[in-house]
Amino acid sequence: MQDNFKVSLDGRIYSLGANANLLQSLLKQGELIHHSCLAGGCRSCALYLPNGDELLACQHQVSCDLQLHRLSSKDYDVPVDVQDIRVVGNGLSVVVCHANMALLPGDRVDWLVSKHSGRTISLDRSDRSLTIALPTSLANELPDSGIRFAKQQQRNHTDPSLKAVVFCDHKVLPIAQKLLDAFKGENYQVHAKPIVTDFSSPLVGYQFQRFDLAYVVTFGRYPMMELERLLHISKVRVDQYQYLPITN
Repeated sequence: MQDNFKVSLDGRIYSLGANANLLQSLLKQGELIHHSCLAGGCRSCALYLPNGDELLACQHQVSCDLQLHRLSSKDYDVPVDVQDIRVVGNGLSVVVCHANMALLPGDRVDWLVSKHSGRTISLDRSDRSLTIALPTSLANELPDSGIRFAKQQQRNHTDPSLKAVVFCDHKVLPIAQKLLDAFKGENYQVHAKPIVTDFSSPLVGYQFQRFDLAYVVTFGRYPMMELERLLHISKVRVDQYQYLPITN
């Protein structure tokens, strides 16, 4: 087996050890890789292969030569019209967008507002429409900065059972309920009520359930590793997260 592999990131080439953690190895080489949860939930460390597939650096062990790149601002090239901004309360807003591209339920969409980026999943049944939750401070920048989408990564559309859910702690339950109510006005399949959790005790009654998108509403923290562990022991699968910490 090879001792080292060649990894190219945005044209810079590194020799990384076999089975080394990609994120830690690149950080040691001086690359500034965004990262947060180190558990694969926040996807802030996402890098991309030439075919567009996503690779989470914090979860990847180097086992072959790689050619990788980051998403840059030029990748967010899909024009978007903001149709409505609704304040949910306590620093959260819901933004309804109309994109100049076809959207099918389940498509992954990368968005950019000012210098802030994230990913969501299209659960809406109407073509080209997408509803996303944002901190109100970021939503307030939309009139000046606008919002742009990168080309979506399409899912296998043979499975029509697309579902979203809101996880929250007790302190923010009223806000989480308002967020859920806002999405019920769209063509979404959302769980009937927020799932309240302390992010430590197993979820009762949700074993083997699967959700395409989870909004995680908490008071001033990002319980990423706790949520990963919680879902694992509860045997609940979530494909994509968006963390929405309340600050006031």
